[in-house]
Amino acid sequence: MNYFQIDTVRSRIEAAFANVERPDFRSILTLGCCEDHEEDFAWYRQHSWQELVEKIRTDWLDPIEFSSLHPVAYHYFVPGVLLTTLDSVGKDVGWYGFGGQDWLRNLIPFKDRTEAFRRDYVSCFSEQQIEAVVSQLELFQRAVVEQRGYLDDDLARAIDKVWVTAK
Repeated sequence: MNYFQIDTVRSRIEAAFANVERPDFRSILTLGCCEDHEEDFAWYRQHSWQELVEKIRTDWLDPIEFSSLHPVAYHYFVPGVLLTTLDSVGKDVGWYGFGGQDWLRNLIPFKDRTEAFRRDYVSCFSEQQIEAVVSQLELFQRAVVEQRGYLDDDLARAIDKVWVTAK
């Protein structure tokens, strides 16, 4: 994987999300999946997406919980996921390790959830932010092709059906 490509995507992500302000999460009663698990989402209420980058790198935060975040919180924290996973492109951890599949899967809903995901989550993103997400997914797709020799179906679906068509 070419470092220039990675740096280009990193710059695109940073530019797209540079002016995203931290939402007032106090106005969102249930930040996660339900009231019963609200304490699992307390970390998000008290931290920034920049802190998420460090938390993912240095500690274990459950990527499965991330996919259950309220759309406003999800939108706010996505740049942290994008920048952290970008560090693993083309490295041994790649798509199948910590930085790839575990966290980047949060950008790829199950097939039967595609329309709801687009309506509830992708609709929170600006066109520039969507393009940044797509550039990240395409970069991972190129890395997967280099490693395996063929496209990843889930990445292809996310690029073609979830994020690109959302514009």
